[in-house]
Amino acid sequence: RVQVLPEVGTEFSSVNESVLTGEKKMAARAAYEAGDTEKSSLIHSQQIAEPHKAGGNYLKSMVYGGLDGCITTFAVVAGVIGADLTTSVLIILGVASLFADGISMGVGDFISSKAENDHVQAEKKREEWEMKNNIEGEKKEMVDIFVTKGMSLHDAHNTIETLSLYPDLFLEIMMQQELGMIEEDESPLKNGLVTLISFIIFGSTPIASYVISDVAMRDPYMGTKVNLAFVVSSICTGLTMFVLGAFTARFTNMSWWKSGLLIFANGAFAAGVAYGIGYGLSMLNVDH
Repeated sequence: RVQVLPEVGTEFSSVNESVLTGEKKMAARAAYEAGDTEKSSLIHSQQIAEPHKAGGNYLKSMVYGGLDGCITTFAVVAGVIGADLTTSVLIILGVASLFADGISMGVGDFISSKAENDHVQAEKKREEWEMKNNIEGEKKEMVDIFVTKGMSLHDAHNTIETLSLYPDLFLEIMMQQELGMIEEDESPLKNGLVTLISFIIFGSTPIASYVISDVAMRDPYMGTKVNLAFVVSSICTGLTMFVLGAFTARFTNMSWWKSGLLIFANGAFAAGVAYGIGYGLSMLNVDH
């Protein structure tokens, strides 16, 4: 939700607003990380509103869907290689896992987002009803909350009396302070679709890179004891996971390289476990 203060005027297009607010957010974060209070004050004195959550849910769905896709399918590839199965088996298991897990992730994101939205809307309707039928009781509850947060009783009364003159704002603050809820405008369906598409696109990296390398080399071992196609797949997948992990730093206070390394280590560990299980089971001489 990007807003421009009235004094800025209406000459900015929505694209310009997004660019300006995005630059301000990046500059504000850089000032915070550097501990530069003077620069932070200068940035916040600008007239473009700072959007803390513009489209955040869709971005998160894309990043986390992509990460799950990469890690899941790479674990399948590693397990197949560890068991020394054929490329055709890798393709069958990998593609089946890619689409089955992708659909499961997408539907799960849709259902959870919808359930959360429905719950928030139900609580909002209840609070609206209570405001209409017992406004004094609601104001008293808010005064008590503000007092427990350290505000004096006198200031709390004055603040709540002023806020109650603006029903929509008062309702929003009640939802946040009393129930800990923030109304989101993202679509559950779009969240689910973004997760599904991202899972499939990024999740295809381990499989596609292995198959392309395998076909190009004809012999993935090329006279060595190392499956070079798996090495190529590991490098491509590792880079993808690191980039997506670094991107998650947008949602946390962690530095981009630490976030990237953390996700990379997570994927490497999962793949290592899958490879070990595949190799161990193949040593049992199970007929496959």
